Amino acid sequence: MIELIPRAHLFGNPLRTAYRISRDGTRLAWLAPVEGVLNLRVGPAGDPASGAPVTADRHRGIRDYEWAYDGRHLLYLQDTDGDENHRPAGLRGRPRALAGPPSPTGSGCRC
Repeated sequence: MIELIPRAHLFGNPLRTAYRISRDGTRLAWLAPVEGVLNLRVGPAGDPASGAPVTADRHRGIRDYEWAYDGRHLLYLQDTDGDENHRPAGLRGRPRALAGPPSPTGSGCRC
């Protein structure tokens, strides 16, 4: 009988993914699990092993992010309630929401 591929190999979180270098070339950001949930990590481009998590999501994880044009801020989408309504968030130092709760007339974005 052929051995099946474990589901975790197909559907589990990667060890590291989605590497992006800052616009000035000094920092590297990537997604990696923290306690089983994908979070953003940032480290020096010359020494990525010294990178550390800069977000602390414990629920749905972060799936998409980008360096802001200024190269100092990271912008990412976050689903906080499991409703697939991803809201923009950003960080420079500490994470902060860029959008309020969803409203019936729009996204609630304060961007």
